[in-house]
Amino acid sequence: ELISDPKDAVIYSELMSLSNHRKGIQSVIGEFGAEFNRIQSEIIGTELELCGVNTKMWHPQVVATLLDTCGRGIAFGEGFQLEGHQRAREFMTAFLADLTNTK
Repeated sequence: ELISDPKDAVIYSELMSLSNHRKGIQSVIGEFGAEFNRIQSEIIGTELELCGVNTKMWHPQVVATLLDTCGRGIAFGEGFQLEGHQRAREFMTAFLADLTNTK
């Protein structure tokens, strides 16, 4: 929910634009992104294990990266009220619910 909020997609886009114009900020954004991904991966890994999900198949870092990337894309599209992006949100929500109910 946090990553796929359309209001935050604007901020993310602005930061990416800023990093293209101010190369010095790229490393700061990269460092933050790496740390954020590490924390997400730990949390996701713990939750997947608690749900009995095979974390070798569903590697927490890959899951975190995909959720982050999909979430930002969904948020960006929903900001323009694109129906496909709302459907994608619904699909991902149902998919994650199914994945974590696999005990």
